[in-house]
Amino acid sequence: GCNESYAALFPYLVHATGIERNALWQIYGRPDGTSPVTDSDVCHFMVATLRANYANHLGEPDWVELIDAMCAANPEFARLWADHPIAEPGPPVTKAFECFGLGTVRVRATGFPTSRGSECRMVVYVPETPADAALIGQLRERALRQLQPA
Repeated sequence: GCNESYAALFPYLVHATGIERNALWQIYGRPDGTSPVTDSDVCHFMVATLRANYANHLGEPDWVELIDAMCAANPEFARLWADHPIAEPGPPVTKAFECFGLGTVRVRATGFPTSRGSECRMVVYVPETPADAALIGQLRERALRQLQPA
């Protein structure tokens, strides 16, 4: 689930199904090669977090399919995965998103577990500056206009 601001930042993710619903797929697997996240350190950290979580799912078909598909789709992901990075979710991190012709928006992302022992988590994005909040507002307005019938 997500709100309108998240949907405006990740329009391809919220309408995706299956493997394409994964945020890392949206970064490394999109056929057009575009990535909504522009900070390579954040992307690398996300791969390292995936590697840490994979330890609990070693050999599970859905996980193997996701990793194999991303390795096949993107040489950078394959290289990162082969390096065996491991990271646990950490403190808030700044993420930068390209906003589809409107510029770059920066948010602070903080993850929270949804229940003890669960791998599910909720991620909250907070705009870094008033200018970032205004850009998200522009994205939301544009998304709403696109949903209205012509």
